[in-house]
Amino acid sequence: MSSILSAAAWEAMYSPYDQPTYQAVLDLLKPEDVVLDIGAGDLRLARQMALIAHKVYAIEINPLVLEKGLTSRDPFPANLISIRADARRLDFPTDSTVGVLLM
Repeated sequence: MSSILSAAAWEAMYSPYDQPTYQAVLDLLKPEDVVLDIGAGDLRLARQMALIAHKVYAIEINPLVLEKGLTSRDPFPANLISIRADARRLDFPTDSTVGVLLM
């Protein structure tokens, strides 16, 4: 039996966070950072990080959740790269300097 949880079990642990939690992350970012956002959900945090960091890779396994972030009325930041994938099985971008995983 695999030690990796099923995608459904992993997704069941998903929980959106409030703005003060996001702000705690944002306060640590620098303009030169290349962020790896693991479990990016609907891209709420990723979009905010893209306003600060040089680049943001946003990884999300659930296409329905990711689609919410991709179809937002807000302009999509040019430095935000969305990746629909299972982060537990993905080779991470080699230029990332900061990882974010809120659990």
